[in-house]
Amino acid sequence: MPVSVPPVPPRRARLHPPTGIRMTRSSTLLGPKKPRRPPRCNSSSRAPCYPPTRLKRHQPHHPVSSGDSASGDDEFEPPSLADSIRTNRSRSHDPAAVTVLRRQSRIEHLSELFRKALAKSPVVRRTAVEQEIRTVNKHRTSRYWLDDHVSPSEHIWTPSSGQGSSASADTECYVGEKDCRRTGEKRRCAACHIVAHTACFPLLSRLNLNCKTTFRDHTTRKQASRELLDSLTMHHWIHKWKQEGRCTACGKSFQQKMFFQGKEKKETIAATCSWCKESYHLKGCFNKKKLEEKCDRGGLREMIVPASWILRLSNQKRSKRKENLTRQSTRKNMRKFIVKPNDLWSSGPSQPLIVFVNPKSGGNKGAKALHTLCWLLNPRQVFDITSLKGPKYGLDVYRKVVTHLRILVCGGDGTVGWVLQTLDNLNWPTYPPMAIMPLGTGNDLARCMGWGGQITDEPMGQLLHAILHETTVTHLDRWNIRVEPNEAAQAELQAINGGDEAESSVQSSSLPLNVFSNYFSVGADAQIALQFHHSRSANPQMLNSRLKNRIAYGGLGTIDLFKRRWKDLSDYITLECDDVDITPRIKELKLHCILCHNITYYSGGTIPWGADSGSPDLKPSFCDGKIEVLGFTTASLAALQMGGRGERLAQCSKVRVVTNKAIPMQVDGEPCLLAPSQILLTFHSKVLKICILPSIHIKTSPK
Repeated sequence: MPVSVPPVPPRRARLHPPTGIRMTRSSTLLGPKKPRRPPRCNSSSRAPCYPPTRLKRHQPHHPVSSGDSASGDDEFEPPSLADSIRTNRSRSHDPAAVTVLRRQSRIEHLSELFRKALAKSPVVRRTAVEQEIRTVNKHRTSRYWLDDHVSPSEHIWTPSSGQGSSASADTECYVGEKDCRRTGEKRRCAACHIVAHTACFPLLSRLNLNCKTTFRDHTTRKQASRELLDSLTMHHWIHKWKQEGRCTACGKSFQQKMFFQGKEKKETIAATCSWCKESYHLKGCFNKKKLEEKCDRGGLREMIVPASWILRLSNQKRSKRKENLTRQSTRKNMRKFIVKPNDLWSSGPSQPLIVFVNPKSGGNKGAKALHTLCWLLNPRQVFDITSLKGPKYGLDVYRKVVTHLRILVCGGDGTVGWVLQTLDNLNWPTYPPMAIMPLGTGNDLARCMGWGGQITDEPMGQLLHAILHETTVTHLDRWNIRVEPNEAAQAELQAINGGDEAESSVQSSSLPLNVFSNYFSVGADAQIALQFHHSRSANPQMLNSRLKNRIAYGGLGTIDLFKRRWKDLSDYITLECDDVDITPRIKELKLHCILCHNITYYSGGTIPWGADSGSPDLKPSFCDGKIEVLGFTTASLAALQMGGRGERLAQCSKVRVVTNKAIPMQVDGEPCLLAPSQILLTFHSKVLKICILPSIHIKTSPK
């Protein structure tokens, strides 16, 4: 068979220029001409060589813009020999060289991916929502009490999603599908729980869809009585698309359609009163007669402050009161509201309640409690303790009902101490009984009063019902601390240190509190509390929850367990209990910490005195006028979390402590480094506390 040979492609003819003709280099055919590299520096000739330090490698890059060429400088300076040198090493460091684009390293690439993933995570979104809630709440609280243009029936708008929302709450705009503009963010009223877009707010005003009236303006007697009969005693009905519970009339549950087909409209299924919380089916159970019925404010009527009691003073009335108060004329802002019981309201509350909420306590759980309490009570009896810079404003408003008043503090032990300290400054004749909703980290006082260590997600109405019907009033001892400097020891230390001002500036000459109700400690545990306080002040965003605080405390305590900084505490302290010297006992036991304890619990639920008190005379009590004095080593402090106890030193009514060195101390959780001093603890007073009955079980967490 013939073998097929593939055809050979013709060779490309090479073009040669004719003889005698010189062709110019064309950029189109041959490309750009390569720049000739500068000659290398010859080591034999020393003149043109320059040291590496003159190559300006350390200067940063400066990009050249078009504006630099138009600066008006027409003269051109040729580069020097040092600037014209190019090497592979100095090319990226020379400002005259071309900028080299560097590829991202593996670590930078992973960091960029992590930042993008974190931006889309629900944690960041929840943090942004919480920040928005705190911003809205702060603006609302300050304006709600200090603005003269606030209407008595103005809504309290908060973000519809976040801490105060729930799955069963309404999410439909209150103006309805027909009139809703569907623009702007949704807001929820904390007082009546309606939801509306921000663009629909003017429409709510035109349709007269107001909130429940929370106070009244100062008017004449006849006008006040007419206003009271017309609006303040009536129900405030709102319609609902979603509703839990059962109908007050028929006892059946509320059912709503889950899916809507075609042009079928969403229908409201219930009508609810925002005061008494009664709910009725709109079809069959609710009628027009209920629009004219008077409201009894429901099961919490004995603690809800009616709107007729809360009076907003006019500018003329405030100016007259300011002239009468000549001794208190230094006040810059007279309060705009007062609480005055009205005789026309025959069925007034027997135990009016005032609530102070710390939204920052317990991982910001206080914000949810603030919204819920505004719904269950009159919003004018719920105060944000942080926005108003303390409880003083709220206590001033309710001064005239102090004999029947009760206080609920939603926060930790520090918030309770804040309220008690404000009451001391106001010089009230009697202190109202105080209940505690545990939201803080330790909550030792709340445990002692039977409220538990942490509130659960049970309905808030159950806690209010327990305060009203299932509690008893008891007394709590408070102790005074008087501090005087130990001048002899301070002079001796200054002579040894050579007058070191840096060390003396860190020391404090007084304690953070002059009166305490929980405990006072010296030594190792105060050292841990002081380190934690400094860490939280430096990085507040890192220690903003109960779990993080406990982890930080545990880590600092473990470090101190091995370092044993205050193993020689007995060399710098003298302790006397009822004029009996206990210092030899401290040296014998080699104690690292001294604790003066007033209540049963300490350090997040531990019992330092021990469950078995032995003799009935040694049984500790928070209302017997005596304080328990205990001692610990670092090992026994760590053993407290596992059921251990400290060394019982004394039960006495007076304690005297003398220090010869700057020692860390803490009073009710407030630490400081106190300079050498003489400290005297004596009985101060008794205050009323609302204690849960032992036979009643409130659903709280012991942790």
